[in-house]
Amino acid sequence: MESSNQIEKFQFSNQLDIKEQISQKWIKLLGSNYEIQISDIYKPPDGRLGISLHSVSYFGHDDEIYTHNYIHTVLSDEIVGLDGKLKRGDELLEIPGPIKRRRKRPETAIKRRLTM
Repeated sequence: MESSNQIEKFQFSNQLDIKEQISQKWIKLLGSNYEIQISDIYKPPDGRLGISLHSVSYFGHDDEIYTHNYIHTVLSDEIVGLDGKLKRGDELLEIPGPIKRRRKRPETAIKRRLTM
C-alpha cells in the first residue's frame, strides 16, 4: 500500500506536468522571447484579487476579433499583490472559465512578460 506522502508526490508531479505542457504550448505559439508563468491563485469567497484589467481588441487580417488582457493595477494588500507573481503590464493569456465582471474571478492565470 502506498503512503500518503507517495500519493501527494504523484499528484504534485502530475500538476507540474500539466503546467509544463501549458507553458510549452504558449512558447510554441509566441516564441522564446517571452517568459511564460503559470500562477495558481486561490480566492476565498469573501476575498478580493485586487487587480484591474485593461483590454485591447482589434480586427485581425482574417476578420477575427482578437483581445489582449493586461493587468493595469495590482493592489499590494490584496491576494494578487501579496502573492507577488503577477505585475502591472503582464498579459493574461489563458484563464480557465469565463471572466465574469464584478463576480467570481479567475483562480489561475497564465501570463507572459517580454524578456530582453
